[in-house]
Amino acid sequence: MEFNIKTTQEEFYYNYLLALNGTLRLSNKELIILSEFIKYTVKYFNEPELVFSSVIRKKVQAKLKISSFNVNNYIKTLKQKKIILSKNQLLYVNPNVIPRQDKEGNIRIVFNFTITE
Repeated sequence: MEFNIKTTQEEFYYNYLLALNGTLRLSNKELIILSEFIKYTVKYFNEPELVFSSVIRKKVQAKLKISSFNVNNYIKTLKQKKIILSKNQLLYVNPNVIPRQDKEGNIRIVFNFTITE
């Protein structure tokens, strides 16, 4: 089965996560916040320490019109769900939820099911 999804650059990460959400099981607000942090993860690929910095958190907070308390609570929840990870006190988005483009710029999602008795 194949689905072709058209989206804008601005809404791409949200729509990508929405397509994965059957396995991620995140709330809509968690999807929205995670999509913002994935944008910054891609933008600052070579500077991962910036992604969850106070400057970026404030940008996410302002864009989504939520308090810093709420942003921090969603980050905590996403950490508990292992969507946001920590290594040496550096937070980062789990690489398994970051989309990877092929040579043509397309992104493909593959689900492999193992059915047990």
